[in-house]
Amino acid sequence: MIEIVLLNAYIEFSTSGQNYTAEYDAIYEVANATLPFIRYYPNGSQYLEWKNEGGICFMQGMDTDYYNHNMTLMATISGHIFNQLMEWMPSDNATWPTYELFYVWDEFRHDKYIQSSTCVEFTWRLLQKIHGMRLSVVIQY
Repeated sequence: MIEIVLLNAYIEFSTSGQNYTAEYDAIYEVANATLPFIRYYPNGSQYLEWKNEGGICFMQGMDTDYYNHNMTLMATISGHIFNQLMEWMPSDNATWPTYELFYVWDEFRHDKYIQSSTCVEFTWRLLQKIHGMRLSVVIQY
């Protein structure tokens, strides 16, 4: 069986002593993705450059120096379900190609202009995917 653990804003899959990390992050760092840069053309006119590309990072292991807090077991899944999640990740990545730190709303009309897309939203999307597979997400302390 493969255990899924929710940590801060990434998911760790662990089985038989092997750990794998799935997280969504800003390609050019969160600070660069938060606001656009004002750049200048050679003629002096200005333009905005926004380095807000985001992407799913999947890697073997876990950065224990960065993520050094307690883990919470969220679910136990089979290898078949794990493979289905791996097949789902590229489509999620294509659906959410930009890192957006904030929601942008029209307060009066309640219209949402920009949907936040961060590591936290990715983690929730992945847990919703697991739930949609009719699996139980059970938090064990």
